[in-house]
Amino acid sequence: MHFDLRFGALALLSLLPLASMAETPPAPAADLAAITQRAGTDRNMQIWLQQMVQMKSRPSDARVNLDQMIYQGNGNGRAQIGAPFAYRLMDLVQKSRMRAQYLGQIMTADLNNDGQITRQEVKDALSVSQVQGAAEAFFSSDANNDNVLQPIEIRAAVDRQVGLQGNNGDRVSRAWLFDFDDDGILSPEEHDRGMVALGLAG
Repeated sequence: MHFDLRFGALALLSLLPLASMAETPPAPAADLAAITQRAGTDRNMQIWLQQMVQMKSRPSDARVNLDQMIYQGNGNGRAQIGAPFAYRLMDLVQKSRMRAQYLGQIMTADLNNDGQITRQEVKDALSVSQVQGAAEAFFSSDANNDNVLQPIEIRAAVDRQVGLQGNNGDRVSRAWLFDFDDDGILSPEEHDRGMVALGLAG
């Protein structure tokens, strides 16, 4: 008798998760509120969202605009509409690529390969080739004015140049607006949810 009761109870319990797993999809209004909240006080993001919403009468144009602003111009062509987009990782790779580029430009003047650059090395290198990056580094990062760029000063020069050139900040922010689970990846489902929330898709 006890076995039958326990079996009946287990059978009932096994049915409970089925009901709880039947989650209702997020309402577009809730998604729009989440997107708007993420835009926060960023004026550029707010203006961009308003422009998207105002293009409801031309949803296909708005979708093309939105996708271009998020997916295109990533430098390596790896981001594709309709595929998961690891936008945070893309941003890190782009910044790393820029750091490597500027470091290479600066280290061209490290003529004796000792990991630091003297002003004389820059002068010698400039006499036969373009080493503009190294020359600029002296103006911005020879912190102690000893006419030698130490490794830490070279790193500061690289970081400064990357900061001046900018990055994919706006693109990352736009992708993040629709990354509802905040995992750094804009999935096709999240992309479509964002389109519906903005009234650009049914």
